[in-house]
Amino acid sequence: MGLTTVDKERIAKNVIEVFLELFRREVTAVTIENPMTHFPEEVVIKKYASRYNDIMLESKDNYPVLIVNKPNLSHEQLTFRNTNTIGYIPIEIHCTNSLATDKFYDQINNIIDTHRDDLETAGITNLILDNDDNDTYTRGGFKDHWAQATWKFEFDFVNGD
Repeated sequence: MGLTTVDKERIAKNVIEVFLELFRREVTAVTIENPMTHFPEEVVIKKYASRYNDIMLESKDNYPVLIVNKPNLSHEQLTFRNTNTIGYIPIEIHCTNSLATDKFYDQINNIIDTHRDDLETAGITNLILDNDDNDTYTRGGFKDHWAQATWKFEFDFVNGD
């Protein structure tokens, strides 16, 4: 297991960056069947973000959007000796097609499962899918189909303070 040197104020930012880097590399597109033509169609992620943004989601041109939200971290007092914290990180996918949403959701969770060694090297260990959710919203004449997976994790680090 690798220990990352990080200031305790940067733990959340560091965790977000690790997940975003993994997803930019590994979660880029899915293939679905076009319901009108019945031919395969590739759906490519257009935006990767580190926070939910209504303005970004108002334009259909920005979809699909993958969002790695700020993790909720334990409120334990982090001291020089404390080199581990527990957190929960919500990861969302927003698409205009429900089938694409489902496929991206599965792909995101599969990538986390199959890249545990990479994440462990960055100090993110003991990953467990803790919760998931999905829904559909109407936004300006189109449907936003979204799904969210919340992963519990431990972050092992060397305190750089």
